[in-house]
Parts: sequence; structure tokens; C-alpha cells
Amino acid sequence: MKTVLIIFLGLSSISSLSQINQQKNKTEAGVCVDCDKKNVEEIKGSNGSQRFLPLKDFIQKNSKISDESKTMIKNFTNAGLICDETNPSRGDRAVECKGIVLPYEKTVRIYIPRNLKNSKQISKANYFFHGFKSNQTFEKNINDLNGAGDFAGIVEKSKSENSILIVPESDGQCTDYKKIINNSKVFTDLQAEIERKSGAQFLQNTLSGHSGAYLTIDALLKNSEIRKKIKSIALFDSIYDSQTSLPGVRSWLELSTQNKIKISYVTGSQESTRLQTQKFLSRTVKNENQINVQTLNSLAAGAHMSAMQKGGFSDFLKD
Repeated sequence: MKTVLIIFLGLSSISSLSQINQQKNKTEAGVCVDCDKKNVEEIKGSNGSQRFLPLKDFIQKNSKISDESKTMIKNFTNAGLICDETNPSRGDRAVECKGIVLPYEKTVRIYIPRNLKNSKQISKANYFFHGFKSNQTFEKNINDLNGAGDFAGIVEKSKSENSILIVPESDGQCTDYKKIINNSKVFTDLQAEIERKSGAQFLQNTLSGHSGAYLTIDALLKNSEIRKKIKSIALFDSIYDSQTSLPGVRSWLELSTQNKIKISYVTGSQESTRLQTQKFLSRTVKNENQINVQTLNSLAAGAHMSAMQKGGFSDFLKD
């Protein structure tokens, strides 16, 4: 028996959401659903001149995108998100769709592989939580340090044909993620709403995070209903706090021997990270078949941020 989630929004909420995404449409490049060629406009922004493309022109222009990918892009666009090919000058990338997805009130970014095989059924919906942003904007952080947060490139590198990556944004020290931690229903409702907007059925959910996001992931896994639906998680240079025992992760590992965890961490100058990771493994992981550990030995500046690019994130995202 399927459980149907029905979300009722008042007219004021719908109007508010529409205004938010309309405002974004005025300042960011993307796809315009209901416009024709005469409404395509040049936008002057911090990254120079940008354009809105009518959806049909966007799809025609991107002939390398599979028909199934185009279908999902159209579904998200019709649901009010802005979709665009990211960083086209750097080669083929996954397509990014972004916008407000209630009940979460910050931007959510969704990355769709260009070679999607089935727009009706997604094998894995991968939820990624980024780390602390030191009061900087999300845009600045994902583009610095040689593209350490180049999620479109990471997805494309995975060669995935039937999974998508979902990245909710947060400001500061994961401030907005605290809304998810304090009320797990925000996360479950967000999952349901993204699935509805995609037009697909999500067969499996995974969680992954970098740096300070381990707190969010551990908190989510303390919820028994969420815990049952997660089959794999990944932590990228995330275990360095001696006060953290990650009880949610431990309960999740104990739930099933089929549950798998991937941990990538930087050694070298970060001796505390190595020690805390080894301590976590010794007291938490009882079955070696559940764990995949990758160490990155580096003294280079930015090694912490590169843990995703070099620590096997693309492999984790594979179908």
C-alpha cells in the first residue's frame, strides 16, 4: 500500500513562493518556461551578460542531453525551478536546476546527468549537505579553490545514468540546516516535494556531507523513519570533533549489514582528523564489509575542500 503525501498550501504561500522564484528569474541565467523569443532578455550580472532561453530553445541547443534528461528538466522547470547547463566553457556538465522547494526556505540545487536513462524511475536520489561557509555566500564557495564544489562536474564524472544529486544550501555554520535537524519533517516533506516535482519515483535515498555537515547527517539518522530509507552515506573530511560519537550513524549501521558508509579524510597536517576518524571506526563499525575508507595524504592548502573531488564522491554517486 502506497503512502500518499498531500501538501496543502494557502494562496499566500503559493503567491510568496512564486514571487521568490520570479525574483530569481530576473537575476540568474536559466530557462524561461512561458516565454517566447521576443521575451528573451540580456541580464547584466556579476558574471557578465547572461541570457534566459525559452525551454524549447534550451533543449534544441543542448542536443547532447538525452530525451529522458530533457523530460526531467522540463518537469522541474514547469514546477518553477530555473534549469541551465553549468560552466559550458569547461566541457559537458550535468544540468543544474535550482529554486525554492518548500518547506525548505533556502535555494535547493538539483543536478541531472545529461545521459539519464529513465525519467520515471530514479535509482538513487543523493542528498548532499555542504560544510560551514564562514558567512560567505554559497556561490562564492562553490566556485573557489579550483572548483572543489563543482557539483555539476562531479555528477558528470560519475557517469551515472539513473541518479540525481540534490544540494540544499545553507548560510554560515550550517545555520539553515538546523531547521532540518530541529524538525525532521522538514526533510521528509522536502524529499516528497522534490520527488513530486521531478515526475519520477525515487527508489533509494543516500546522504553525504562535507566538513561540518556531519552534524546534520547524524541528526537525520537519529530519526527511525529516515534511517530505514537510507542505504548508504558518505562523509568527506567530516570526522574531527573529539566530542562527537555520531550515535545516529551508529544506529543506522546497526540497523542492517547492507547499509554502507564511505569515509574520505585528509591526513598530513590534519593529525586530529586521522585520530578522530580511527577512533570513530574502532568504536562504531563492527562489520568491515560496511565501510569504505579512503585517505588523502596532503599538506597542500585547500586539501580539506578537495576531499570531495579527490575522495571518491563521483564513485559514490554511481548507480
